[in-house]
Amino acid sequence: MIVKMLKYTFVVLTRDREAFLHRLRDLGLVDVTVSDWEPGAADRELMVDIDERSKAVEYLSSLPKAENPIPANGTVNTDFDAYTRARARIAELETSISTNEKLAAELLPLGEFDADKLLSLVDSGVPLETFGLTAVPEKNYRQVEQRVAEMKTELAQNQATVASTDIDGLRAEIADLKDRLNFSRATTGGESAVEGELLVIEGWARADDAGRVEASLSDTLFLRERPRPQDEVPVVLSNGGFAAPFEFIGNLYAKPRYGRMDLTRWFAPFFMLFFGLCLADFGYGVVILTAGFAGLVFAGPSLRPVFKLTTFCGAAATVVGFVMGSAFGVEFKGWEVFAPVRGYFIDSDQMFYIAIGIGIFQVMFAMVLKIVTTVRAFGVRYALADAGWLVVLVSSIAIFLLGFEGLLWWGFFGAGVVLMLFFNSPGKNPVVNFAGGLWETFNRLTGILGDALSYIRLFAIGLSGGVLAMVFNRIALEVSPDIPVLGVLVTLVLLLFGHVLNLFMSVLSAVVHPLRLTFVEFFGNAGFEAATREFDPLRKLNSKK
Repeated sequence: MIVKMLKYTFVVLTRDREAFLHRLRDLGLVDVTVSDWEPGAADRELMVDIDERSKAVEYLSSLPKAENPIPANGTVNTDFDAYTRARARIAELETSISTNEKLAAELLPLGEFDADKLLSLVDSGVPLETFGLTAVPEKNYRQVEQRVAEMKTELAQNQATVASTDIDGLRAEIADLKDRLNFSRATTGGESAVEGELLVIEGWARADDAGRVEASLSDTLFLRERPRPQDEVPVVLSNGGFAAPFEFIGNLYAKPRYGRMDLTRWFAPFFMLFFGLCLADFGYGVVILTAGFAGLVFAGPSLRPVFKLTTFCGAAATVVGFVMGSAFGVEFKGWEVFAPVRGYFIDSDQMFYIAIGIGIFQVMFAMVLKIVTTVRAFGVRYALADAGWLVVLVSSIAIFLLGFEGLLWWGFFGAGVVLMLFFNSPGKNPVVNFAGGLWETFNRLTGILGDALSYIRLFAIGLSGGVLAMVFNRIALEVSPDIPVLGVLVTLVLLLFGHVLNLFMSVLSAVVHPLRLTFVEFFGNAGFEAATREFDPLRKLNSKK
């Protein structure tokens, strides 16, 4: 859900601007409105410093633990300049080592000649044939190898300097730099009043933090008000329980605009189901479910939402895979233990129609959410055209697909047509509404038809994954040699390789395509509007302070 926000207008003396902003930063609850911010020279320098240190943290985090040692004396490198110099020197040494190793290989056939004597012969005018070398060598291969060894020693020293860099210290420094940059940006907010003597600063805070904000700033003149439709309100989401891990999915697209509906809890069960339909294998579902549970047990708090999401999706894939009657490409119908329930397994032909049915249902459900959102934001009359479309779709399905008869259903159909043709633009005359309704009818019909057909991908992806699993099973059984022990080993290796590869591709498809259906079909029909601003209160980012 979208957290309710309150707008504050603070009035402070211009000379007290920085002191007031320091108080807001210490409070950490108010997002200061800043418009048309142009970073100055000092701000640009801060941005460069943040970028450089962020890249350093990213590089250091990628190093295996074995390559990230702490020196024997137990100290760490806290000098970022030393890290930068060491990284630059490492690049130079690696290039030079590669060049000299090639040179040593070229000089090896010449043996351990005396380079000084060779050069003296050249200086005396004695002609020499270098046999493919571009110039007369100044060193023999032993001397070059010695130089390579020296450079490798220096390389190891610089690598140790880099690897022992204090990552936590860098993160704290990045937080401090961001803190300074955010504060600098906040100082550009506000409007002057009373010939520059006063400053009017706009800020936003969560409604549930209003008591703390007002108690901390009780000595400051301020005005509190509810957001208006024309306000650019910062957005923050707060979903608990089942919907919480799915915020990660929604944030890949955008946060919803303030005053609209947070669709997280509504698309979450659909996303789970779509994942399961795309994977469509009981065995693969169990693997994903097990990985999710393992992550919840062993992973840190920051990764728990991701593994909760993995667990939910794995559970959905397990259930759908069982209903589809397949595990690792082996169909349950051939197992005697499942004989009593063979008739309940869903085959591929049935899944084709189920996928389209799910798509039509989700599209209509999205339209319901759009109607509810429109009524809340603007009133009933602005939702009448969308309601008409929903009525037309429901009555059409009832009449033409389900075979319902009777004047009642045709009455619903006619009422829906009237609503969608004459109530699409409240406040305009009927002729304009009718013309706009006809154009909207064409767009909507083609759009809804395309959206419904998009859900066929759920059937196609699940079917392709199952076929590939069966193919890998057949290859593993037919290719293995007819030797008792070796044959079993070859079969197991081929099965493991094939199913790991298929699982990887299937999971990738089971994530990408549900994302597409969620962001395009569901969000589009639900009238999703992206927020232009996320809630980012002025606060101290460095927890060590």
